[in-house]
Amino acid sequence: LAEAFGFVPFGRVLVRSVPADEVEMNFVELVFRKQFLQRGNMWRFKKSMVGRTAFAGQTVNVDGLQATVQELACKGVAARSGMVMESTQMIFRSRSTRIIWLVQISAEMWEYDHVGDLYYEKFLNKFVGPLLDRWQALSTSHSLSVVFFARTLYADKDIAAAHASNGAGTGWLGEDMQAQGSHLHRRPSDGMHYQDFFKVVIENVAELIKTNVIKTLKQEFWAFPKLLKWQLGKAAPSDAASGNVLEAINTTLNVLDKHHMDRDLLRTGNSIVMVSASPA
Repeated sequence: LAEAFGFVPFGRVLVRSVPADEVEMNFVELVFRKQFLQRGNMWRFKKSMVGRTAFAGQTVNVDGLQATVQELACKGVAARSGMVMESTQMIFRSRSTRIIWLVQISAEMWEYDHVGDLYYEKFLNKFVGPLLDRWQALSTSHSLSVVFFARTLYADKDIAAAHASNGAGTGWLGEDMQAQGSHLHRRPSDGMHYQDFFKVVIENVAELIKTNVIKTLKQEFWAFPKLLKWQLGKAAPSDAASGNVLEAINTTLNVLDKHHMDRDLLRTGNSIVMVSASPA
C-alpha cells in the first residue's frame, strides 16, 4: 500500500474520516491470467469486496482465485482508491483468452492504400505487430489461432469443376493444415461459379513470439494463391464485399459450440476477430 501511494519512511500522512458515499466507486476493473473464472466466481469476488476499500495494484484472493485491481473510477473520474458498494460495477479482464483471427484474403489485399502500402502489409505492420507488442507489455498468455479464408471465382463451369474435383485438403483442423474447400456453388446474380476455402495457419499457439508469428503469416499469405491455384483468366479471389465472411464466422462458431467440453482451466473467454481489407 505504501508503494502504491508513494509513501516514504517517516513521512507525514494526514488522515481524516470521510462519509462512504464520498469515495463510492463507479466501477472497479480486475485483471486475471492463467485461470478459469465462471459467473459464480465473479459474483463471489464482488460480494467479498462490498463494503471494503480497494486501490490500484491491489491483489484480491477469493476461493483460491486471484485478480489484480487495474483501474478504478469515483464520481466518473479515475481514482487511485475508493470504497466498493453494492452499486459499484465490477469489470473482469482476462489476460488468458482463446482468440481466433479470421483473416479475409480478398482481392483488395494486393491493392495499395493512399500512402502506397499494400493492405496485407498494413495488416502485418499496423495490426499484428503493435498488438503483439501490447500483449507482451501486459504479460498476457492468450492462445492464438489464425484462419485465412477466401472465395475463389471461376471463369467458367469446366474450370470450376476441375478445381473442385482436385480438392485441397482433408479438414480445416486436419494435421496436414491444408486449405479446406466447400462445395462448388453458383451465384444467382450472374451465374458465376465459386468455392469457399479456409486454412488454419496458426493453431492454439500460446508462446507468441512476434518475429515468428509475422514470419509465418507472411509465408502463408504468399503461398495461399498457389495453394488455391489462382490463375489470371481462370480462377481469382473475390472482392471483400462478395466474400465468405458469414461462412467463416459460422465455421468458427462450430468449433466453439462445445467450448464447455474438455474445458481449458488456464483460460477464460473466447474471442473472434474479423480482419478484412475492405470497409464494406
